[in-house]
Amino acid sequence: MTAFGLTDDVGRTTERLYRRLRRAGGADYPTFDHVSFYRRGPNLFIVGQPYCLDEEKLRQWCERHKASYTIIHEWAHYYPGYATCFYVEFTPSVATPRYL
Repeated sequence: MTAFGLTDDVGRTTERLYRRLRRAGGADYPTFDHVSFYRRGPNLFIVGQPYCLDEEKLRQWCERHKASYTIIHEWAHYYPGYATCFYVEFTPSVATPRYL
């Protein structure tokens, strides 16, 4: 994901946020398949490549958690043409210690 200026989250802060949100998400949690965790500056990124993405569910989930998302079809590599690649971005104001 270096094309987007993302670096691996070696401290695993993003993964902890992901696991915490996933446990709290219930049935409305959007599909995150083949996930990877990154950072760009202070922002945290979860990259997913699900085989079936409900974009409306992802949009609602991101809105509820004050995150943004970007769909990047051309970067899908798990199953090109079928899997959808997207990333969700959390700013420091959202990724507070209550989630980590």
